[in-house]
Formats: sequence, C-alpha cells, structure tokens
Amino acid sequence: MKTKSIADYKAILAKYLPDEVLDEMLKYLMTNGISFVIINKRRTKLGDYRCPQRDKRFHRITVNGDLNRYAFLLVLLHEIAHYEMYMQYRNTIKPHGEEWQRCYGDLLAKYIDVFPSHIRPLMLKYTSVIPLKKAVENEIMDALRVSDDNNSDYSDTIQLKELQLNTTFVTLDGRVFKIMEKRRTRYRCVLLSTGQIYLVPGCMRVRLYEIK
Repeated sequence: MKTKSIADYKAILAKYLPDEVLDEMLKYLMTNGISFVIINKRRTKLGDYRCPQRDKRFHRITVNGDLNRYAFLLVLLHEIAHYEMYMQYRNTIKPHGEEWQRCYGDLLAKYIDVFPSHIRPLMLKYTSVIPLKKAVENEIMDALRVSDDNNSDYSDTIQLKELQLNTTFVTLDGRVFKIMEKRRTRYRCVLLSTGQIYLVPGCMRVRLYEIK
C-alpha cells in the first residue's frame, strides 16, 4: 500500500480547515505524532481525544467530517487542549476542569482572527471568565453552523428557545419532540416515539413539526 506523503495529508486537511491555519495544524499534528482521523457524522459528539492505551500506543484525535471549516477548527482546538493537558498532567485533572478551560481559552484567543467577525464577540464572551459556560460554547457552534458554506440546510430552522412550551419540533436528525418545561438554558422535552425525556439546549436549531 502506498504511504501518503505530507502533500497528500495537506490536500485532505485543506477540505476541512481554513487556509490560514492549514500549514500550522498539519505541522502540529505530525510533529506531536497525533493520529488524526476524520469521522462520519456522529450524533453524540463532534470530536474526541484518546490518550495512548496498551493496545494503541499513540495519541488519537477524531473530528466529525460534516462540519464547516470554522466549526471543524473549533472542535479540533477543543481536542488539542485535551492533548496538551494530558501531556502536562496525565490523568490527574478533570477532563474539562479549570486547567483545560484555560488552555482551550488560550487557543481560541490565539486563533480568534481566523473565525468570522460576527463570531468573535461570542468567543470573547466565552473565554473572558472561568468557568467557561457550556451554553455560550453551544451558541458559538450554532452560529458557526449558520455560517456553513451549505447553510441552505439551516434556512428553515429556528432556535429551540424561540418556541413556546408545548410546541412540537423536529431535530435535524429527524426525531420529533415536544417542549415540556424550561430549565435555565435548557428545555425539558419528550421524545414522542418513546416517551423518553431529554434536556435540550435552547440554542439548538430545530424545525417546526408539520402534520402531514
């Protein structure tokens, strides 16, 4: 099997990352010996970092390949922060504890000029205090989704927080929910097909349910 060259890896990453950071990110991943894998869309997470294990003695970062360039970079920086904290502290700190939050915040501040101008105030809001607010990170990701090169996928969507209680809505993966109760930045919703209760972020983009 032919081994990929640096040019091959660069050509692959060029499809997913902003041009301004392409060379730097490629060098970082290769210099640190990180196995970097682009994954098909996952429901439960956008990215993942795994430290070396007995059967896999290398660092591994995965990022979903269905993200636009800026969302892809945001997730990659999130996982790089996990790698940096593992290298410094191993497993002696909380995964999203204060040390990781400061590292991630520093990375976002370093690359803030790469992101669209309308996203930057949110990023500054997110990184200005510790602890970092998950709700604000969700807002950033939501805003980045709207900035997608293929944003027609979101043209008929609305943020969940804009809907009234008892409204029925459809998530982007096709599940049908009904809003039951508001809890701070999240909403208690019931999945109609199973009756199971979920807490859904208010910034999540959804579609109104249409009875056919």
